[in-house]
Amino acid sequence: MTLRTGSIARSWATVGQIALAWLVDFYGGTVIPIAGASKPHHAKDSAGALNVHLSAEEAERLAALSDRIAGR
Repeated sequence: MTLRTGSIARSWATVGQIALAWLVDFYGGTVIPIAGASKPHHAKDSAGALNVHLSAEEAERLAALSDRIAGR
């Protein structure tokens, strides 16, 4: 199963940005997306996740995918 299918795919968003946007949404906006920012361009890319707004359906699809990967 690929993450960038259906309505979640955005031509300008990276898979990492979509994943970070889901984490921000999941934790109610209490996290800052700078995961693994060892280089300035990585920090800039991660910060771009704040411009990705997931619909409730998209967030639910990602949560279901996460549960499936985790074996829940």
